[in-house]
Amino acid sequence: MVHSLVIVTLDNGIDGPDGPYGGPGAPGTNSPNGTNGTNGDDAPALRSAMAPFDLDREVDPYPDYTEFQSRPADFWAVKYLRARFGLTVPDDELTWDAVAEAYNRDLVPADGEPPILFDGVGRPYFESTFNPRGEWDYWLAGGRWEDYFHVRPGARGDPRLILPKAAATGTRAAGGPKGALDLESMRESAAREAELEWDRFQERAAELPPALGWSSFARLVSPDFPRQRAEDDYRSQPLVDALFHTDLGAVMDYALDAPGAGKEGYIEERRARAVPGAALLTLEGEWINAPFGGWIGSTPDIRSAESGYRAMANAYIDALPDGIRLVAVDAHS
Repeated sequence: MVHSLVIVTLDNGIDGPDGPYGGPGAPGTNSPNGTNGTNGDDAPALRSAMAPFDLDREVDPYPDYTEFQSRPADFWAVKYLRARFGLTVPDDELTWDAVAEAYNRDLVPADGEPPILFDGVGRPYFESTFNPRGEWDYWLAGGRWEDYFHVRPGARGDPRLILPKAAATGTRAAGGPKGALDLESMRESAAREAELEWDRFQERAAELPPALGWSSFARLVSPDFPRQRAEDDYRSQPLVDALFHTDLGAVMDYALDAPGAGKEGYIEERRARAVPGAALLTLEGEWINAPFGGWIGSTPDIRSAESGYRAMANAYIDALPDGIRLVAVDAHS
């Protein structure tokens, strides 16, 4: 379970200056370990925008084919049907009809599993009411990112800003009208930090043996070379071991693995990352997640996809009118 930064765009108002605002199941209502939610009526526009993506929201029944994409013998229940109920049909002779007959007869009444059904063209499916658009089980405006946005000097008294609880000067906010937020300042600040990170990384790297990037190990993964072994080998390199869990982990990942990696490229990447967050919720109601390759490191395909997401999200946000609201939402899933 993770917390993700979602940039939500709103074309109508968030009522009142007091933030952060909580969503259904947000801290302060019925989620764990929270004390700073609101009474549920403070941010109708934000709540309305987030509501379609509630993981607990039931939808009308629909056919879910997710678990039926492989051959019948690979269906998760086959091993239990063999071990517990004596299914004897050989793997290469199993059909979905045979699996469904045994599953619906034995596992459904025994374990309360949902039955396997078939559509009009003979494809097996489970009937589901799970929200296919689900992205969060609780959320909070701001939360871990309550000071995410820089505020323009002339807009620090704007009552529409969602300010951190301990805000003294109004220089940072969890959200507000785009025209009151200083997005360029965020990007320039990220660029300055990136320059310092690159120099610090080069100093540390000069003290340790050279290392290979994660993609050199990821490409070795196969049935004969488990991913865990690849991760262990990557992490065993002295440079990676020394920096993986430090604030230089991101710059190390870039420096070791980005094609043509260089200081200027890293600075531009960090600048492009400064605003979009891990997901963008558009005015049109589209939730767009940034590509994610895992917690170990990047590979060129993921890095390229991330770059495309950042370019799209920055262009979308920059094109919005100044009156559109931007809110940094801490979404848990």
